Amino acid sequence: MRDLSPTQYRHLGDCFFRLESFLHQQHRSARLGLRPADCDLMLAIKCARWGKSMTSGALARHMQTDSVAESLHRLEKRKLVRRHRDHTYRGVVLVRITPAGENMLRKLVRSSVRDLQREGLTLTKAITRAMGRIGFVGRHR
Repeated sequence: MRDLSPTQYRHLGDCFFRLESFLHQQHRSARLGLRPADCDLMLAIKCARWGKSMTSGALARHMQTDSVAESLHRLEKRKLVRRHRDHTYRGVVLVRITPAGENMLRKLVRSSVRDLQREGLTLTKAITRAMGRIGFVGRHR
């Protein structure tokens, strides 16, 4: 890739700023008393196996992190997730979202969808403009 001009940097910076801003908006978690990592973890449990139980190790791999223990502890204290032993393999501890966790996740997702409906077109335009300005639109590797 060739060096970018100041204008290209400005457009790319604007794009990154808008994306980062949107992602921060996604974490309305503080209003609900949660940390962004906790919301991400609940969503990972829901998405990775459609609400079935998962091990904490599988969750950590799915989220590409070393440990999810602190988030699991916080969520379990609030009764948003539950850890339980596997019936077949007693040494395995599984994690599942509780009904209260499902309700919390539903609120977060609804808020995120509203944000995406409101901001999606602006984000798409910023990405397209930035990629076009730096010469990536229409090119495939």
